[in-house]
Amino acid sequence: MKLADFGAAQAEMVHFGVPFPALSATAAIMTELVAPILVILGLLRTLGCLWLAGFTLFATAVANRFWELPPGHDRFISAAGLFEHLSLVAAFCLVALFDRWSAR
Repeated sequence: MKLADFGAAQAEMVHFGVPFPALSATAAIMTELVAPILVILGLLRTLGCLWLAGFTLFATAVANRFWELPPGHDRFISAAGLFEHLSLVAAFCLVALFDRWSAR
């Protein structure tokens, strides 16, 4: 979606207070396109997994700041999203570890 509507991608960066919206949106698009290809094709799989883990961790910290929300439903949903994304970070790290272990 970011690639199809670059203006919306930049607006998302502005909304979350990410500096340099055009550059940040471009970096996000490149990450979302290139890193999964590395993982799927097995080309530099460890790098692709760690790249996705770092990106997911950064994006989650920027977008799921549940602690800033008042107690209630929205805070609960945001917290659930944060923990779901942290589980993805853990999964990316496990795939990277397995890739390094199986390369021996």
